[in-house]
Amino acid sequence: MDKVLQPGTRIDRYGSDYGSFTLLEGTPYEMRAVAPGTVQRPYSVFEVVEPINVKSGSIASWFDEPGGGIQ
Repeated sequence: MDKVLQPGTRIDRYGSDYGSFTLLEGTPYEMRAVAPGTVQRPYSVFEVVEPINVKSGSIASWFDEPGGGIQ
């Protein structure tokens, strides 16, 4: 689904700052359904400074995690 992130929105991710997937800051780890050990990778938070169009969708259950977050 298409969405516009507004200035002040904070997003985060585990891993490289150059990855493709982010979530709203504070999304519970289990809702991210990421590979085991991801929590030990670098964690970054970014703040949107101008409106930006993004594609978003629900995260499927994977790696024995429930998923359900929006990325």
